[in-house]
Amino acid sequence: MYKSKFLAYFVNNLLLLTMKKIVFVFFLIVSFSSLYAQIDFYEHPDNKPDTSILYRKFLYGGDFSFGIGYSTRIYLSPKIAYPVTNFFTVGVGADGMFYSEGGFKTFLYGANAFSEIYIMKFLTVHFEYAKYNVEDLTNYPYSTRRIWIEAYYLGGGYRQMISERAYMCYLLLWDFNYSEYSYFSNPVFRLTFYF
Repeated sequence: MYKSKFLAYFVNNLLLLTMKKIVFVFFLIVSFSSLYAQIDFYEHPDNKPDTSILYRKFLYGGDFSFGIGYSTRIYLSPKIAYPVTNFFTVGVGADGMFYSEGGFKTFLYGANAFSEIYIMKFLTVHFEYAKYNVEDLTNYPYSTRRIWIEAYYLGGGYRQMISERAYMCYLLLWDFNYSEYSYFSNPVFRLTFYF
């Protein structure tokens, strides 16, 4: 497509840099605009809150997935979320994954910070920043050093309420910082539970 490797490299890096800026600006706009929201859209006057402040203020949950076959992948990500409003939530989580394929075995670990915006009570926009410690496989089996990689996930999904507080989200995410070190390929499908 391009006549020189330099031009192809320049265009690809320019597009990646532009996408990172767009995602960052979008996240800032959404974050600051939600701070000025004054209307509580989903408030029910007959709700009786629990006396425990930890129960009222935080949501607990996370992701879990596994795949067994030629390659084995077991992924666990517990999360804690704080609903700023009834339509905007922020949170943090931890990540851990065991991966095995053939004779190769490794473990990934890391942390993440995320925000979710709920549109029409059932549609979700999800932004997440994650940092993972992974094994560098570019020179495997000669070098097995560990490196830190970053992931910027942006996507959306469907939120299904289970009870007054509990819900699950079906998410379709895209990693805008995907590289040869990434363990998750685009798109990323995720099922998250909160209680």
